[in-house]
Amino acid sequence: MGQFYFINKDEKSLHLSRSQPTEQAAIQRYVQTGRKRPRQSRKSAKKVPPDAEREKSRVSGRLDGSCLWEGDSSISPLMHGLARHDPFNATAVDLDSTVSGLLYYYVHYYHPSLWPNEMSVLKAGMYTFHEAVRCLLQTVVANKMMMYCLLSAASCRMRYIDRLPSQDVSRQEEHYISSALSLMAQSITHIDLRHALACIVFMVSADSYRSEYAAAKVHLEAAHALLEPLGGITAIDDEFLTGQLAMGDLFLACVRLEPCIFDCGYNPGAADTLHLSEVELSLHQPMATKFSPKGRLATPISQLTEAYSIRERLQIAHMSASRAMQATRWITKRCMAIRHDLLAMRLTGADDALRIALIMWSLLSMNVTGRTKTVKLMALALKSAIIRTDFWLNLDLKLWILLVGFQCGQEGSTTAKWFVGQFRTLYGPLNSPESSVMAVDRLADLTISMVTFQQGYLAEAIRGLLGTIIHAYYHEMAIRSTMRAVVHNQVLSTLTLKTVPYPKPDFSAGEHLIRVHAAALTRGELTWPRPPPLDQDYSPGVEMCGTVAEAPSTSKFPTGTRVYMRTTYPRNASLRDFTIGLESELAQVPSNLSDIEAAAVPVSALTAWQGLFVHGGSDFENSSGKRVLVDGAAGVSACERVRAAGAEVIDYTTTNLREYPGEKFDLILDAVGGKSLEEAWFLAKDNGRVLTIVPPTDFFKHWRWDLDRPEGVSETVQGRFFVMNSSGNDLARVGKLIEAGQAKPIIDSVWKLEDFGKAFEKLESGKTNGKVVVRVAEE
Repeated sequence: MGQFYFINKDEKSLHLSRSQPTEQAAIQRYVQTGRKRPRQSRKSAKKVPPDAEREKSRVSGRLDGSCLWEGDSSISPLMHGLARHDPFNATAVDLDSTVSGLLYYYVHYYHPSLWPNEMSVLKAGMYTFHEAVRCLLQTVVANKMMMYCLLSAASCRMRYIDRLPSQDVSRQEEHYISSALSLMAQSITHIDLRHALACIVFMVSADSYRSEYAAAKVHLEAAHALLEPLGGITAIDDEFLTGQLAMGDLFLACVRLEPCIFDCGYNPGAADTLHLSEVELSLHQPMATKFSPKGRLATPISQLTEAYSIRERLQIAHMSASRAMQATRWITKRCMAIRHDLLAMRLTGADDALRIALIMWSLLSMNVTGRTKTVKLMALALKSAIIRTDFWLNLDLKLWILLVGFQCGQEGSTTAKWFVGQFRTLYGPLNSPESSVMAVDRLADLTISMVTFQQGYLAEAIRGLLGTIIHAYYHEMAIRSTMRAVVHNQVLSTLTLKTVPYPKPDFSAGEHLIRVHAAALTRGELTWPRPPPLDQDYSPGVEMCGTVAEAPSTSKFPTGTRVYMRTTYPRNASLRDFTIGLESELAQVPSNLSDIEAAAVPVSALTAWQGLFVHGGSDFENSSGKRVLVDGAAGVSACERVRAAGAEVIDYTTTNLREYPGEKFDLILDAVGGKSLEEAWFLAKDNGRVLTIVPPTDFFKHWRWDLDRPEGVSETVQGRFFVMNSSGNDLARVGKLIEAGQAKPIIDSVWKLEDFGKAFEKLESGKTNGKVVVRVAEE
């Protein structure tokens, strides 16, 4: 006799049934009895499923149309049932075409792609957690919170990682995320642990895909708080959830280059635990690497080499499906554990650069999804580590690290070009396409000698794409001849945007070629006396921020270093695409400043620093209690630097000096001259100093540096005009104050290079509060 279940209609319920899920499932099967189900023909059943790219195209094409799985014979019966027959309205969220499409996308593309090592060697649809997704989906469709969490992750991955176009998904993304977060806040502590962890996994993924890393870390820390009292990440007997949490943890740790939140409890051990037979492995043995680091990196390098060797030698044709999945799961978990250990290390110099490159290489050569986003974000960190490294014991090692960095950089990005530029620095200037071809051959020879590592993804790159790009880069450098520049003719009083010859640095004189990002204008600089021919052909904008494009081989500012400086005669200033700077003038930009902010620092910072600590006679450590008058608008931005030294500052622009009742000053820094300077003399203490950066009217006639003391001022007060020295060392000292949050530049306005005329009009109007900056190139 069959089983019967009753449909209990509650008068307050909007649903047809109050039966339990298991009862509803039984009724569902009963309702389906007798219905004709579409079945594959034997002929079509033998066809190979479409590959990943065709699958993604199909997803993209159907998301804005009808239900994704309508009429698709390759979809599971479960999803057919959800899409076509739901007599009890059992799904937690209405199955419109967008929701249906995202569920299809998750089941058939998103979820399988999480296990790339298995999918790369097994038949489509066969991977460790193939059945897990079915169970997960059955839970999700009946759980509103889990449904919204899954939809959040799927929509974010589709948009930001796979970049599949869908207006419907984009419109619903914020709704899915806000609904998921609201429901989690209400009930995350009251639901089953596995359900809670599944929701957290989805939200970690969603926030990571859309680059909200701080939010993703908060979710992971919540999972850690739930699992730590139970024994950690392996406390739950669910390998799928364990793997997902570990992957999310590793992604955030890679992006932020910090240790993982969870302990590594998933290391499967060395390859001998697999007990692979001779039949299951090919006889080919990859050769050892050319470089053999000692110390802490020796172990992870040998482990990575072993894992890569196993991956390359597996004979899947001679293995059962379960055996193949066991081996590929070992590769995935082993590489995850190695990355976990590398992220926990704290190294310096070349060792740190190698550590980062090893993490990136493991993602490049043995992971699919890691290539999409993670390594591109890590390329910047690798660049910084290389810049910080002063000494390389092994140039072949540096070459390999540069190759990894280039492959990881976004195609065509400034980061990728920086790595190519390092090849030029490493092998010297090249003046012709023929010599660049020779260099590419040399690079290829060196790379091929590192057989194991270069076989993992990089072998063809050096012979193909990378060689082409290096050749193109050198050829571009050889033929580049002109650039944009704002030219000031002092004789005719004209400012013009022109095309001018490209500057060529003299490395023997310590010159650096710098790509200008931004330049700040200084009031009065167009009237500063200049000798011929600079009086008719000169680019203004003496303050700048940019990136070193070419540098002497011994420079402490190698190619790619972000620098700022105050340029000096007889070289052109910086309202131009490229300028020349000396090592003695350069300083590395503080990490917390934008290009615009950095360009506004040098003149006011160096004026205040040198006025106070060089010409003013104060010592940085013992300047507390000094009374300093900063006279003039240009000094407003200098006040922060002076305050950082512990001195008291009164801003003349907001104080009437004639009526000032307070104590007189030890030091007066003037940036205006004229009447304001004359009045400032009377506020100096006995034995005080008056300093100005504005030359006296007859200075260039008599070259007299001492100032005339007004009548009535004590003879013990000294006054002097000084010229600010473009010192990179002083600028670096100011940079430390800025990074410590003790000083900050003040920006009045920002202009495009094409609007240079309006920028100077604003500057000379006298109605500014801070620096007028011209953006020469995008950051």
